[in-house]
Amino acid sequence: MPELLKHQDSDIKLIVAACLYEITQITAPEAPYNDDFLKDIFQLIVGTFSGLSNTSGSSFDQRVAILERVILNEVILFT
Repeated sequence: MPELLKHQDSDIKLIVAACLYEITQITAPEAPYNDDFLKDIFQLIVGTFSGLSNTSGSSFDQRVAILERVILNEVILFT
């Protein structure tokens, strides 16, 4: 799976980020990955936010959806 994190196609990386984010939420607090792979996943997810500046892009809605899920989970953690 690590090869998917470095895929050349940004749309593939976005889908991988969305899927891995959901997996980490479902399996929390016991992630099925080691710390190094979790770091790579986190970097991939955060990297998807760089595309938010392109509001007319075809993947904008999916990037916003990932951001909203991250924000929602952070709010839940801190309340």
